[in-house]
Amino acid sequence: MTNDRKWIYLSYLILTVLFGWVLNHAIATVFDIVAYPNRRVLEVAPLSAVISAGVAGLFGFFYFRREKIQSFSLEVMQELKKVTWPIKKTAYISTVVVLVLVVICAVCLGVFDVVANWFIGTVLSA
Repeated sequence: MTNDRKWIYLSYLILTVLFGWVLNHAIATVFDIVAYPNRRVLEVAPLSAVISAGVAGLFGFFYFRREKIQSFSLEVMQELKKVTWPIKKTAYISTVVVLVLVVICAVCLGVFDVVANWFIGTVLSA
C-alpha cells in the first residue's frame, strides 16, 4: 500500500508542477496582452512565475490534503493492477492496423475532396 502512495504522491507532484508551468505561461501571456511589464521579484524570478508558483503551491497543498481525492487515487491504482495489459506483439499489431486504417481513410477523404471540388467547379463554371 505504501508503494502505491509513493506513485500517487509523485503523480500529484507532477500535476502540481505542470499546473504551475501552464499558469506561468498563461499569466505571462496576459501580461503581454495588457502591456504590463513582467518585472522580476528580488531580481530572481519574473512576477508571473512567483504568482504561478504560489497558486500552484496552494493548489497542490489542498489537493494533497483532500481525503476523497486520496481514496479515489488509491482505488484507481488498485483497479489498474487488475488490468490485463496486452503483450508487445499484440500492441504492435493493433498499432499497425490503426495506422493502415487511418491511411485508408485519409486516401478516401482525399479522393472525395478532389471529386467534390471537380464536380462543384464544373457546376459553377457551366
